[in-house]
Amino acid sequence: MHCIFFTNAIGGNTAIDCVRTLIRLAVAEVSIVYRRTRKEMPANEVEIVAAEHEGIKFVFLAAPTKVLGDEQGNVIGLENLRMELGEPDASGRRRPQSRAIHTYVYDWREPHAAVKYPV
Repeated sequence: MHCIFFTNAIGGNTAIDCVRTLIRLAVAEVSIVYRRTRKEMPANEVEIVAAEHEGIKFVFLAAPTKVLGDEQGNVIGLENLRMELGEPDASGRRRPQSRAIHTYVYDWREPHAAVKYPV
């Protein structure tokens, strides 16, 4: 099973803990989709490195826009906007902004989402 964990406005220690837990629950392949780069992630460097050592894959400069499904209602992919970094925001990290209207699909089967705000 391949699981992708996408974050909307976070890339911190909680997101890292979640994906590392998925690995411990025997999920074969786990990825994080994040709208900034590794440099802008608020997670502690030691947490990011540990996740990489455990096999977590990172997809940077991507913003999920739509979960895709087939006719039977099964999840088959995640549509993403390609992002680029603009000027720094109030936190000092460069603000992510979309690159025109360029989207791409990331193939996956089981979504898990972490959002900073109530859905």
